[in-house]
Amino acid sequence: MRVTIAGLCFTDASGLPFTHDGWLAALSYVIAAVGSFAALEMAERLRATTGVRAWMWLAGSASALGGGIWAMHFMAMLALRIAVP
Repeated sequence: MRVTIAGLCFTDASGLPFTHDGWLAALSYVIAAVGSFAALEMAERLRATTGVRAWMWLAGSASALGGGIWAMHFMAMLALRIAVP
């Protein structure tokens, strides 16, 4: 059976079997939390400074958040196990 709602196709086909490695998925969550915490800490220090130092804290905060998001997604992709040769 195939159903299309708002451009999304829903079907009862089985597709590829897959699982997730629980430890890597949990590590992905921890990486996201640590990256977010680091970015928020740097943003807090940004408020107390001006000039070049403020730009440095802003760049560090953006790098920490962006790097944390990237690493979290990368680790989550490693956690996916697809049963294909």
